[in-house]
Amino acid sequence: MKIAFALLVLIHGLIHLMGFFKSQGWMDPKELSMPISKGAGFAWLLAFLSLIINAGSIFTQSKWAWAFGFTAAIISQILIVYFWKDAKFGSIPNILILIISVFSWGNWRFDQRTTEWKQKLFIGSNIQKNLTSIDSLPPIVQLWLQRSGALDQTHHPFIHLTQDFKLKMSPEQKEWYSATAEQWFNSSEPGFIWTLDMNMMSLVHIKGRDRFMEGKGEMLISLFATIPFVHASNNTKIDQGSLQRFLGETVWFPAAVLNPHIRWENLDSTHAMAIMEYRGTRGEGIFQFSPEGEFLRFSALRYMVSDENATQKEWIIDAVESKEMDGIRIPVHCRATWKLDTGDWTWAEIRIKEIDRNFILKK
Repeated sequence: MKIAFALLVLIHGLIHLMGFFKSQGWMDPKELSMPISKGAGFAWLLAFLSLIINAGSIFTQSKWAWAFGFTAAIISQILIVYFWKDAKFGSIPNILILIISVFSWGNWRFDQRTTEWKQKLFIGSNIQKNLTSIDSLPPIVQLWLQRSGALDQTHHPFIHLTQDFKLKMSPEQKEWYSATAEQWFNSSEPGFIWTLDMNMMSLVHIKGRDRFMEGKGEMLISLFATIPFVHASNNTKIDQGSLQRFLGETVWFPAAVLNPHIRWENLDSTHAMAIMEYRGTRGEGIFQFSPEGEFLRFSALRYMVSDENATQKEWIIDAVESKEMDGIRIPVHCRATWKLDTGDWTWAEIRIKEIDRNFILKK
């Protein structure tokens, strides 16, 4: 699709070159019946060059393609208005260029905002300090940490991972949507940023971002990274749900459960409850393990939505497959489910592709 659009912009630019050629007396195309002065001809040449640069930026997937597109479309449209009789149909590709440029700008702005949040997330020391003593944890949690190998490595609090993601947007949806996701964690000052890229019906692009920072949560899902259709923040229910998500996802970097903001209660030989309080937000969840210390399930009561009538539903993360990755045994394939009154809604399948537990943000 990008190649086809870039070719359209290229052809649109070549048509503008005809105006310059006519102004110089090098050709006299019948499509351009109005006279073009040499001065106006250089304006046509400028439009040609700006459109060629725009086409090249689309081919190379430049982050500045939106700026080149705006510039090219505006220059071209000014000429088209002046030579309306001959060039009015050139408005059609210009409108398309402007629409695509708006979406491209939205994607750039989305990525810029994500980068700003990442820089804020990773402020501070890159070595975890003041860890809770393992001896104070429930026996099954101690066994899990030992079995995973998390205690055999120096614990760095900055983590980055990539995921293959499949999801269903509603309980009634039959087919899975495929997506890719990236996530960054700070386990010392608990927080995360998660981004999702997904194509629906080939032409519809969805970008999402969840974050938990400074005890506050946010959820954003947008069409073409420009038009938000879900955006929730500044809400205690979103804050709690985001904290509980962080708590459940510590299974990918187990030493994080030694954070002093997390305390534990032993429930039985294979279950333990983790209670986390951070910057005025509190949440809890139950971890289930095999007798050998293999993580099996995390469950918590969470709010699905943030409106005033929202009620808590059980939210479950099940480990489907576990293996060693980057030196630590973790669940690499997980399944997320909401327990609803109408039945179970398994809404996400998550596979970890890569994980870096010593992540350093490049400036």
